[in-house]
This record gives sequence, structure tokens and C-alpha cells, in this order.
Amino acid sequence: MEFGNILSDLRNKAKITQQELANVLGISRGTIGMYEIGKRDPDTETLKKIAQYFNVSIDYLLGNSNNRNIDESKIPERDKKLMDDISSLDDDLKKEAEKYIELLKIKQNLDKNKDEQSATLDQGVC
Repeated sequence: MEFGNILSDLRNKAKITQQELANVLGISRGTIGMYEIGKRDPDTETLKKIAQYFNVSIDYLLGNSNNRNIDESKIPERDKKLMDDISSLDDDLKKEAEKYIELLKIKQNLDKNKDEQSATLDQGVC
């Protein structure tokens, strides 16, 4: 199911109008309508607000999961601590953390590729 259909379904089940949801989110009724017909997508902050309002996961909103809520028992303690630590930062530091995480991902991929190339070379030598 697409985001717009999911949003419309959640809104209708909650028995609220587009205008009421728009007021809660601080956006226009027309924007809600555009979301629901698939002509526009929300920004990240609005997506978070929608998920919080309806008490569903962002994955559920985006149609990536049939589970409405996150099963926190499956989140490793280290990951929970990281989320708490990042949540406590101000917006500028969160942006810096995002950049650093992207650099760490690049490093991980480079290391992985280096290991794969080493393994391939080792196989070719034998």
C-alpha cells in the first residue's frame, strides 16, 4: 500500500478530518489532501510527526512493514543507547552525527571491499 492510502486509512480510522490532522501537524489541509492522493510526499520532520500522532512506525507509514509499531524488545541495547544519545543532541550536532555516521558507513564498505579483494587474491594464488 502507498503512503497516501495508509495516511488516509489511519486518518479515517481515527475519525478525524484532513483539516484536523493539518492543524495538529502545522500544515495546510491541501497538503494533507496532496499526500493522500500521492501528489506530494512529506518531509522527514512531518513524517515523524505523523508517525508519532498515529503511534505507528515510519516503516509502516511508508508501506515497508505490516507492523504498525516498532517492537522495541528486538532493538539491541547498544542501538537503544545510541538513539538516546543522538536524541539528546541539539539539531546542529544531530546533523554532524549524521555526517559522521555516513563516513563510518563509507569506511565499513571500503574495509569490506578490501577484505573481499584480499580473499579473491588469496584464492587466485592458491
